[in-house]
Amino acid sequence: MGLDLEKSVILLTERNLKGVGEEETLKNIARANGVSPQQVYLFIKDAGKTASRGGKDEKAGAPPAAPSGLGRKTLAQGAKEYGLNLKSALDKLAQMNIQAAPDMTFREVAEAAGMSPVELYEIMK
Repeated sequence: MGLDLEKSVILLTERNLKGVGEEETLKNIARANGVSPQQVYLFIKDAGKTASRGGKDEKAGAPPAAPSGLGRKTLAQGAKEYGLNLKSALDKLAQMNIQAAPDMTFREVAEAAGMSPVELYEIMK
């Protein structure tokens, strides 16, 4: 997700969330605290980019903000249209225990993961 891991753990710990650790997924932390993965992500989204990426988006060609109508597009369509690496994006989602396939819509994947299509787009880019 491009966030600073140490800072993310500190932010979650400061909020007294249970089950926080460097190897934990947002989904597991959310489950342990009775909140959605989206809420956990919102706690850490401003944790800053990792130093190895220099704070820049991994995919410079991707629009900085999620395009309108995104929820109706399949992941494959969105990746092609917005210059995202589909395989890399699916790998990121799998690491977060988010079930996704190229023919699923952004809305389908996001709802199943307890987040919005916009947040899913941010993770994928």
